[in-house]
Amino acid sequence: AQSSDSGYVLRYFAPKIGISEDLATGSAQCSLAPYWFEKLGKEKLTARQLSRSGGYFEVARGSESTIVLSAQVKSRT
Repeated sequence: AQSSDSGYVLRYFAPKIGISEDLATGSAQCSLAPYWFEKLGKEKLTARQLSRSGGYFEVARGSESTIVLSAQVKSRT
């Protein structure tokens, strides 16, 4: 979903493969970021994963068909 302060927010569930909820899904950004770059007309965005620990991503359009990604997530303890 679009977010005014983050670019976009997301959650990821995959119970059939044993993941009730992923805390920070970096690989999902490879599909989501290009969609939101196009939709919002931006080359750089932030994203928040709304899991219980939370994840924060900075994504930027790289050269050719690449995405530059940095992430922060709190570990479960």
